[in-house]
Amino acid sequence: MIDVTKQEFSELVGQYYRGETDLTMNELFDNYNIVPSIKPNHKNNFINNLITKFCDEAEKGKDKLLFKGLLPNNYLNFDEHLNKDFKAHYPAFNGYREVYFSDKDLVIVSTVEGDIYISIFNNQDDYKKGYKDMVKFHEEN
Repeated sequence: MIDVTKQEFSELVGQYYRGETDLTMNELFDNYNIVPSIKPNHKNNFINNLITKFCDEAEKGKDKLLFKGLLPNNYLNFDEHLNKDFKAHYPAFNGYREVYFSDKDLVIVSTVEGDIYISIFNNQDDYKKGYKDMVKFHEEN
């Protein structure tokens, strides 16, 4: 498998549609793996594997790294993919969206209708603020 960013993969698909490649669409999907533009580098390899498994986009903010992606068709019970370090935020735990926090890893994982967002905070203060903001957001929405 060849790792490419989402943008690079889009260009490969564009080449396919413009007739600029001999690769078939199946070969594109079989030979290329879409990865975030920022490689996950968390001290806990479980978090890195989670990102690699589900995310194909990344954004660097001033207080966190945000990884985004799509879950498989059956995205309910996402908690089966998490380890014991993650705790559910039950007011937002309803199948439509699920939110999990890992105080130990300074990570918030949320899913909304098949989309996944993994926030890795820079430090304890940023995590506490992110946690508080996430709780408030989900209680209001």
